[in-house]
Amino acid sequence: MTRVKPSTSLKEFRKREDGTATVEFVLWVPIFILILGFVVDVTSVMLQQSRYYDIARDASRQVALGLKTPSEARTDVETVLGAGISVSVSQDAQFATTTISAPLRELVTFFNAVPLSGSIESSVSMFRESAASP
Repeated sequence: MTRVKPSTSLKEFRKREDGTATVEFVLWVPIFILILGFVVDVTSVMLQQSRYYDIARDASRQVALGLKTPSEARTDVETVLGAGISVSVSQDAQFATTTISAPLRELVTFFNAVPLSGSIESSVSMFRESAASP
């Protein structure tokens, strides 16, 4: 049985590069996961805002054409979106306006533990006109 000198094995240990890729991987992967989560959350919020805009546009169009009253349009929008979303549908002599507002903390997926304040809002105003007869 041969003995290895401690000084020799320590020098060899310091020169070996086994596992250096693992250390780099462990250091960088959490950063990439955070970036990916942030991108997914921002994309999700933008997609929801686009959806809210489309729903607000449809409600304003129905009120502007006289197909629905503001209260009927508001009920329809609240039914589609569910609870926790603020909906306002109004009309005056010239315009029908629908505003949808939702808190950010309800929309994020990965960063929902972060205390977010603020909301996204989609508002659409349409010129009132008479309904087309069939």
